[in-house]
Amino acid sequence: MEGLPIGEATDVSADGNAAVGFALLWTAADGVTSVGPSNNAFGISPEGDVVVGMTSASGRGHAMRWTRAGGVQDLGTLSGSEAFADSASWHGAVVVGQALVLQNPYRFWHAFRWMAARGMEDLKTLGGPQSAAYDVTPDGSVIVGKSLISSSSASERAFRWTTQTGIRELQRELLDAGVTAVQSWILFSATSVSADGRVIVGYGFNPARQWEAFRAVLPVPR
Repeated sequence: MEGLPIGEATDVSADGNAAVGFALLWTAADGVTSVGPSNNAFGISPEGDVVVGMTSASGRGHAMRWTRAGGVQDLGTLSGSEAFADSASWHGAVVVGQALVLQNPYRFWHAFRWMAARGMEDLKTLGGPQSAAYDVTPDGSVIVGKSLISSSSASERAFRWTTQTGIRELQRELLDAGVTAVQSWILFSATSVSADGRVIVGYGFNPARQWEAFRAVLPVPR
């Protein structure tokens, strides 16, 4: 075990040689580097070159992407005034997180995907007013998170988004794939996805209505 001088570590690179937390990046080669006093680091790309999170430099919290060479890049927002990023693909080509959207007179958070060529895109929801994206595969093709399926705050469900299918409820995908054991579960949130997009982990209620972590395996749509 090794103590890292970054207060709270929130993410680590694929090879374990870089970690982020608060406004700091730590690497085995260079030690601690600040990503800026107005920034919070929530995620790091698999190779460890790109940090993502939130910048408050504009006075509002915007999603941000940081590199040593380019510094902070403000990724903006959707229709609301705030956003933050949680995860990034290889070299930060795809960044995911959540952003406020305006649905007068209400404000809700929606999962987003950002790419340089397209900017920030709303991934929508499973039918309810809110969603959040927590992780993305290294190639950017699969995103996981959670979404409300109705107006009830108790209707959170795990989702998997792919470039082929868009956003889909994870439990429905498992049932469609013949995984009948998931029938009596409630999958609340998908928190991480494997590099090939097939293995997803998260948490939910098991058939005994107890909190339990889950691991789901699915083919990736082609």
